[in-house]
Amino acid sequence: MQSKLDWTFLGRQTFLILAAALALVAGGGFGALVDFRLQVMLSGLAIAVLGGWLLWRLLHRQRLAAGGLEWAWLAFLLAQLLAAAFSEDVRRSLPHLVTWWTYFAVFCLVLDLLRRGWPARDLELALFAALGLVLLSGSLEWWQMWQGWRMLAGLQFVPAFAQRVSSLLGDPNLLAACINLLLPLLLVRWMLSGRLWRALLSLLILVSLGMLYLTDSRGALLGFGACILVLAVLWVWRVSPAAYGLAQRVWAALWGRKWLLAGLVLLLALAAGLFAWRMLSFQGDTTHGPVLTSRDVYWQAARNALASDPLTGAGQGLYPTYLMGVWSMPPGRPYFHAHSLYFHTLAESGWLGLLTLAVLGFSFARRAWNAWQGQEEAGRARWAAALAGLAGLAIHSIVDDFFAFASAGLVSMALMAFALAGPRQPDRQQPSWHPAWLLLPGLLAAGFSLYALRAHALADVAWQLGREGDWPAAAQQMAAAAATDPGLAAYWLQAGYAQAQAGNFAAAIESYRQGIALEPVHGLNYANLAAIHWAAGDPSAALIQMRIATRQSLEAWQFWLTQAVYEESLGEKEALSAYQQALYFNSDLRDSLFWQGSALRQQALAGSDAVAPGNIHTPAREAAALGRAAVAAGDPAAAADALGLAFSLNDQEVLVYVGLAELAMAEGDLEMAQGYLNAALWVQTTRNQSKVEAILLAAEIATQRGDAELALLRYEAAFASITAYDTYGWGSSNWSPYFWFAFQRRAFPNELLPWLERADVSPLVAQRLLVLAELYEKSGNEIKSAQVRTALAGYLP
Repeated sequence: MQSKLDWTFLGRQTFLILAAALALVAGGGFGALVDFRLQVMLSGLAIAVLGGWLLWRLLHRQRLAAGGLEWAWLAFLLAQLLAAAFSEDVRRSLPHLVTWWTYFAVFCLVLDLLRRGWPARDLELALFAALGLVLLSGSLEWWQMWQGWRMLAGLQFVPAFAQRVSSLLGDPNLLAACINLLLPLLLVRWMLSGRLWRALLSLLILVSLGMLYLTDSRGALLGFGACILVLAVLWVWRVSPAAYGLAQRVWAALWGRKWLLAGLVLLLALAAGLFAWRMLSFQGDTTHGPVLTSRDVYWQAARNALASDPLTGAGQGLYPTYLMGVWSMPPGRPYFHAHSLYFHTLAESGWLGLLTLAVLGFSFARRAWNAWQGQEEAGRARWAAALAGLAGLAIHSIVDDFFAFASAGLVSMALMAFALAGPRQPDRQQPSWHPAWLLLPGLLAAGFSLYALRAHALADVAWQLGREGDWPAAAQQMAAAAATDPGLAAYWLQAGYAQAQAGNFAAAIESYRQGIALEPVHGLNYANLAAIHWAAGDPSAALIQMRIATRQSLEAWQFWLTQAVYEESLGEKEALSAYQQALYFNSDLRDSLFWQGSALRQQALAGSDAVAPGNIHTPAREAAALGRAAVAAGDPAAAADALGLAFSLNDQEVLVYVGLAELAMAEGDLEMAQGYLNAALWVQTTRNQSKVEAILLAAEIATQRGDAELALLRYEAAFASITAYDTYGWGSSNWSPYFWFAFQRRAFPNELLPWLERADVSPLVAQRLLVLAELYEKSGNEIKSAQVRTALAGYLP
């Protein structure tokens, strides 16, 4: 009998750990938003587990244990259903509705199992195992960062260790939120465990705290404070009689020494004031904005979405569209959410959504308030930890939103069930409800998921074919995906892109029109449609579409430049202004030979002095540019002064280290030059162009050292990054923020069609890249050499 029980436990625990690893680790982060195979596995897991559980209850004529929160959940889900029904794009809203239903079903599943005697500790172990995998991946990531940083020892200018760890989840804020959710549970389990378990839990707790620090998340810091405070209060008040007695004695002692109490209060006030001052005085860095303004643009977009329909909002999944309306993209990037659960709920489901979310939260707090009664110490401790973790998430969610990710959403549902489970009661004494209430909408959710996955499978094949350069086949597959799921704009837009690459311009124009009708905001789509019209020999239609693109993406220099070329070709007087707009939004274009192409272009170049404000021209970048210019002019003393100033302004600016590497090369110190290039490639940045410059310089260092093999690899990387041009400049291909965040789909390697104009490759850069052609010739690869020369010919005198 004992052996049977052991095998039962082992099998159950193995399944729980594997399910948690799939749902929370592999399928819980950013990658799972778009990865077709992961979505298939997650959908299959959800259908198998939730469907199997509901069918079991139906076949055995068992009702579901109720926690008293079902009516509040149903009200919230009804609000989400109304938001989807009145959405500006119902197809984009439906997956989010399915996600919320799945969360509700998981909450009901865990609560039902706990109420029927399933050991809560088994679920805890599975959650801890998943967290352990995440922490392991984060630790390996940190170790690689640390090793890279240690290699910089000996340089005069070394960047501070400001790297943010993301782990397998793909985002430091999400990692921090998941740690905060489970950290209270780790702490209470540590306090109630024996020596062996304490040793293992101590390791998890210490690594969790270290990872929390390395995420450098300000919102998570507030959430951490909230969850520790709530855990401490509940532990003293409801969990541990010994802690309660100690607290009473300490309070009595302090009350008897009011001067000491006043001193402690003053000390806490000073600490809080210092913390607030540090936060409010922070002016931003590479990955953070100033505290008071870092969310302004996101929340303004949320307010605009709310204004479109105050009752039910713009509809789930529509927030990125409204962000495009207040932030030019490019050069800005769309984001998935409003960086606040509460603003995001307002934006996508209106006041009705926020009101029902508040009702759900209030109902949960009211039900959970007395759920500790009748439980033993371990149950009360789990109750306190669950409430503490959820309190931390609620605070963190003021400035972020994590419910799009299974890692945070599913753990939150488990903690809600832990908090409400209470002691086990006989089935006849428990409130209950019929499983059909869940099964019927569950069948609809499963049906929609399978419907969406069918088209996603076709699109996944198309994306792979596109990466291989087989555009006719890619176009056929993507057109089939669009026909299978015609309500999703992404498929039409990607079909148009592939059809254009395959030379089928008529089909491409029709596909883009279909996609734009469904998603009419992003300037990128109009720019590509304009390029297709131009390639098809219809310049008037091309100009019309490109003018829409520049209205939609006001700061996109690529669109202004192409519009100017169209207008100059058609004799439009607005061409001069459009050329100057392109230069205004990217002054780095000035060195291109493009401007020597006509008198009008030369006039535009001569008359354009203004530079648009923004993160491309920061003080540190300007100082670094002066230093690099001094290196080129042969003035090492001035270069050293300017680059030292740039380092003091921002030691995380990539171009500082590129400039220092150039200075070291000019002085003949190749070892130091390579060291500074290692620093340039090590620091984190949101703009890849600077890193591409570092790779090109590293290729030149390898050439000077006589390492032809390494030089070839680096030149190939630099050449591909510069010539495989995309929306956000050099090095930005192979990832599309627009399709990722607006549609949760992958995209072809490049967003822009190749017929848009370019002026961002100077003759000097082209000449430096021409060495790649020479390396190919030396290795006997004449074909690749000719391809490189052809690609660079337009940028050379």
